[in-house]
Amino acid sequence: MNGNLSLLLLRLFIPIICCLIVCSCVDNDEESVTDVVLPVKKEKKIAVLVTDESRERWERTLLWAADNIKRAQEGSDLQYEFKFDFMDEDATDLEVNSFVTKVLFDTSYVAMIGPETSEKAENIAQIFSNYEHQCQKDPIPLFLPIATSVDVQRKNVERDWLWCLSETNITQSEMLLSVVQLYLNRYSKYSLDVYFLCTDDSYGESFSIWLPFVAAEFAIPIKGCVTIPSSATKEVLDQIVEEKIDGRNSLANVIVICSGNPEISVQINPLLEEKFPDKVFIPIFSDAMSPNRMGSQNTKWSNGIVVGADPQYGFNVMYQAKYDERPFCGESQVYDALLLTWLSLCEQYYTRSKQSLTKSVEKITRQSSVNAKLNFTAQNLRQALANIKVGKNPDIAGASGPFVFDAKYGTIRKNSNYTYWQNVGGNIEEIISLSKEYGLGESSAINSLGWQ
Repeated sequence: MNGNLSLLLLRLFIPIICCLIVCSCVDNDEESVTDVVLPVKKEKKIAVLVTDESRERWERTLLWAADNIKRAQEGSDLQYEFKFDFMDEDATDLEVNSFVTKVLFDTSYVAMIGPETSEKAENIAQIFSNYEHQCQKDPIPLFLPIATSVDVQRKNVERDWLWCLSETNITQSEMLLSVVQLYLNRYSKYSLDVYFLCTDDSYGESFSIWLPFVAAEFAIPIKGCVTIPSSATKEVLDQIVEEKIDGRNSLANVIVICSGNPEISVQINPLLEEKFPDKVFIPIFSDAMSPNRMGSQNTKWSNGIVVGADPQYGFNVMYQAKYDERPFCGESQVYDALLLTWLSLCEQYYTRSKQSLTKSVEKITRQSSVNAKLNFTAQNLRQALANIKVGKNPDIAGASGPFVFDAKYGTIRKNSNYTYWQNVGGNIEEIISLSKEYGLGESSAINSLGWQ
């Protein structure tokens, strides 16, 4: 009887024991899963339009920015990874237009950076505008790092999807004439003639209109403003120089060269020296690609103004330490384009916003101020992300300076900085950084420089 009872009890308790064992296993498994928080990883594509000449510089800058973003997101519940799809902006119109259209209709792309030149930017902006009207929705954000034509920015200033990361050529005209004024002051006892040579494309036309206007405002006498075909051959340039530049009555000529075609800039200085071997020509270039293109091809007098970064945020120093070169092709603005894209994606995610990404970019830029406490490095990006998570202003400045845009439309960057460079023995060196704060009529540090 006792044996039968024991067997009965054993049969009753075996299922209970098994259930307890199973439940214990399930509880342990569930506990191990809940202890590990896996981040949400999102891969996004960025379309980049740039000339082949500047692609290497833009690409390494974007990879640098992406790496800083990746390090800032370590341990976060949300991690964005960026892939870059490059297109040569100098390809055929059909190829470029097809690429832009493909990007606009592909939801895996979140932004477009570029093109580099103003002439191409005008065409791309038109494609974006057509998409907006036909599809009745916002396209992805379009960031123009250094497309500075007045017409391009004026025509598109009210577009919700466009952000110009540099000021127009009106501001750059003032910076160029600051350098002209320096030469006129320095060599006031000589008769220096001032000429403006501008190409007939969208970029050059901005300067041909505004340089004489700014010169008149500040009483800088000019000898002539010459328009050059953007596709001019060496023979055409030779004829223009001979007909339009009078080298007989002055010891030296100051030539401001504003060209949308870098080949013009490369050819013009040797041509001037060849035509007037007894004269001193001081070329001042506005072409962002000139420092890289020229080097030893130009005399020691070669100098110019390009869009740069606010030096107080350290981008130029970090860039040179990293790549052993100075940034000359809008690299800081390219860095900022990706940074703004990432900040806006984070803002959109954590606020659960159903608005387009362009609205998030607008929100980020509207919150920004000149008093931003954080810079663009990984550690600071981590703090900016923490601010966004709790609904605060990210409080961050970009590589080129604070994200402050015009108050009315919010699409054109304010207070751009410019690098004043000079050819010293065949090497391009940065002389000083300029902005509106130190332009004509102000107490500029540039005027105190002692030159030979």
